[in-house]
Amino acid sequence: MGVGAYTIMRADAYRAIGGHRSVALRPDEDLRMGQLVKTSGLRSDFLNGEAMISCPWYDSLGGFIRGTEKNLFAARNYRLSEALVASAGLLWLAIAPIVLAPLLWATGEIAPAAVFAASLLASWLPAMTVLRDDAYPWWTGLLLPLAIVIVAYALLRSTILAMVRGVEWGGPPVPLSELRAARVRPGRGAERMGGQP
Repeated sequence: MGVGAYTIMRADAYRAIGGHRSVALRPDEDLRMGQLVKTSGLRSDFLNGEAMISCPWYDSLGGFIRGTEKNLFAARNYRLSEALVASAGLLWLAIAPIVLAPLLWATGEIAPAAVFAASLLASWLPAMTVLRDDAYPWWTGLLLPLAIVIVAYALLRSTILAMVRGVEWGGPPVPLSELRAARVRPGRGAERMGGQP
């Protein structure tokens, strides 16, 4: 398994999916290489390597927003409809339970209010559980709705920037038309390997 900073795979699997040539012009090459491994019929393993490797991420909110501008729209495969639906879905998840649970409760709609309140708890509890073992206090999990809104904003910003100027990463902006032409299509890796796992 890998993230943008590193990907760990066997050399024969790397060659079988076409190496980095198969993900040229993809700022989300880590996701796309994983996709090619899957569609090529190769296996992936998962290992919790916290004790073996670390990967510092962004140290500020601005750094996160600027750092993800190159790949959030790419993760939606440069499809405007997907980016808009994903952003709307994120905003709904973040805002609807907080607004609708008390509103429905106040108007006497107890069952729907309970459903929205339960959905809020269902998102908060895992976030607080994960943070229990991390460097942050458990209560920061309560900020999950705000974090979701920030991700939705970052996705919309990534989409607009890519459409207006192209995508920058390590050089001049690459036009959206070129990036769309370099999309990784499911099954491409399997075709390259003659359909063999």
